[in-house]
Amino acid sequence: SEPHDAEASKQIPSRPSIPLASSRPSPRGRWRRWLSGAASLLVIAGIVGAALALLRTHASPAATSNNAVVGTPVVREAKAGGLDFVLRVTPGPYFLGELLVADLSLANDSHTTYTLGGPKIAGPCGAAVSAYLTGDNGPQRPLGVAVEHSCPFITSTLGPGQKMTLHEFLNVSTSGDVTLETGANFLQTVTGPGGSQATTSGSSPLDGLWPTIAMQVAAATPANRQITLRREGAQVRISAPAAALTHLYYIYTVDCVGFQGGTVGTGNFAWEPISTTTVHEPNCGDYGDQVIQWAYAVSAPGYAIASGQVHS
Repeated sequence: SEPHDAEASKQIPSRPSIPLASSRPSPRGRWRRWLSGAASLLVIAGIVGAALALLRTHASPAATSNNAVVGTPVVREAKAGGLDFVLRVTPGPYFLGELLVADLSLANDSHTTYTLGGPKIAGPCGAAVSAYLTGDNGPQRPLGVAVEHSCPFITSTLGPGQKMTLHEFLNVSTSGDVTLETGANFLQTVTGPGGSQATTSGSSPLDGLWPTIAMQVAAATPANRQITLRREGAQVRISAPAAALTHLYYIYTVDCVGFQGGTVGTGNFAWEPISTTTVHEPNCGDYGDQVIQWAYAVSAPGYAIASGQVHS
């Protein structure tokens, strides 16, 4: 049902908890992330095709609770060495500019405690287990919100009998033949000469078995999956199909004039649920006193991403 006007007028609080540098970083600097084990994921992506025969496809009667689109999600599972990984994805058909939700779970039924790079909850600084899209055969559509930023190196442990459950949001930024791939950066501690220790990328029983999903992504947005935004002064109003209104998500960044001079950037840097149909221009919090640019995007799982920018 449509929200009441009183609810729609609530202000979405800014969350300037993760600042960028006090002056705008270089493009290369903005791409530096904690993901020091990216090379290992590329190796996994290269050999995962050989293991498709080991993966099992399952059907479920309903989508997960995060999804606005009702239907049977696409599910893949891989098991090895006491680890059980399950991937659930928003049901298709898929289209360019869609907000795709991947529900990931990794259970440890072995007697080994594993260390992974990344937090147990997907957020602004990535996740211990990840899903990502590859392929660039057709038209492309970037998110419109520059969410790359510096993060500390975070690790997580997965002990015997424990399970990680993560919900990751992906922008379907390219059309044509697209592949959803999964993986994780398992870590190991090695001892060098003189007893010094270092943490590096390690191996896991799931190497070569991480599931993938081949997707055919249409270049056109279905009429019933569109979301539109209308700016009204310092706020933006959201129009969406009724099924999407109770599953709306919002991501934003702001560039500000820093208190110490230069430019500082902040934002939420990750998709967060909202319960209203109005978002307001955030402030700079403790980092600045004047907004230079506000970039924002709104969507619901399985619906088109609508984005915009406001320049002061």
